[in-house]
Amino acid sequence: MKTTQKDIGRFLNLPGSVDATRWSDQDYRDHYFKEGAFDEIAYSIGVYGRNGLVMKGRTTGTFYVVRSRSSALFCFPW
Repeated sequence: MKTTQKDIGRFLNLPGSVDATRWSDQDYRDHYFKEGAFDEIAYSIGVYGRNGLVMKGRTTGTFYVVRSRSSALFCFPW
């Protein structure tokens, strides 16, 4: 679902959500092996492409939020 960056930030208010904006590749790998896969919930698009993303883990149901255009945005498969 396409949305705004402001709405993506609101996902962090949900219980069990994780801010993945500053994750390294190793952090991503650790959570990927725990979850098995991710489902895309929402994304936002700016002038230079995607600038926000919300993914949901299939195993735990945790929301992973990337609030800005960072390297973590490109770790998640989309």
